[in-house]
Amino acid sequence: MSRPRHIDWKLVSEAQAIVAKTTDIRQLKAAQAVLLPAFTGTTLEQTASLLGVGRASVHRLQQQFRQSLQTLRCPERNGADGVGRC
Repeated sequence: MSRPRHIDWKLVSEAQAIVAKTTDIRQLKAAQAVLLPAFTGTTLEQTASLLGVGRASVHRLQQQFRQSLQTLRCPERNGADGVGRC
């Protein structure tokens, strides 16, 4: 039995905003990796097939999207010591 799906609707909302304005294909694909499961209920395998990537890549894309948002919110986290200050 698989674990229940958790959808972060704030993350989904931010992904929608990114999709509407981005010109970067990697950022678009990462946002789609968040949006497809949220709105269509696709599994990792189905999402991977739609995006033309492997199953593990969907998870990586989702993580990259979360990290890119974190970097935008808190640029100090990328300091030399790696300590977050936000």
